[in-house]
Amino acid sequence: MAKCICCKTELGTNTVCGYCGWTEVEVFDEEALAAEKKECAAYRSQKAAGLRNFRLSAYTYEYKDNNIAEGRTEITLGDGAACDGKILWSEQEFVQSKEEPNLNLVLQYNVGGAVKQANVTIPVPVTDTFWRLGLRLRDDLHLDVLVGTKEKHTVAERIPLQLA
Repeated sequence: MAKCICCKTELGTNTVCGYCGWTEVEVFDEEALAAEKKECAAYRSQKAAGLRNFRLSAYTYEYKDNNIAEGRTEITLGDGAACDGKILWSEQEFVQSKEEPNLNLVLQYNVGGAVKQANVTIPVPVTDTFWRLGLRLRDDLHLDVLVGTKEKHTVAERIPLQLA
């Protein structure tokens, strides 16, 4: 079965990819294939650049007068171009939680002016220190969400994104 050359999604009988929107063109020689791959790379870069303002809402805890004050804060992580093919780690550090085996995160991002979100479940990192959240946009235009440190981290299953 044919796959999209931009995101590797199975096309079935379609000529337009249902995931990334790339229109498949049948090519008959190496020169045309090279031109198609070049166009695809530019299209893919445009899609990555259109993923803006990845962020999540996180719980905060603060000791105040021998009590724990709870709150929430929005943590901005970055844009799709910044994590395209590489891990973009959050500046914010998080404390280790041993109470739950998984983190359930709601990741928000903007595409074309619209707010989109992805629900992410990821195993809590096993680390003796604070951990960070990382994002990596894969070659197939899906997102990896990582938690831990640069040296030791866990990765959520690939996350599909709404690209339009």
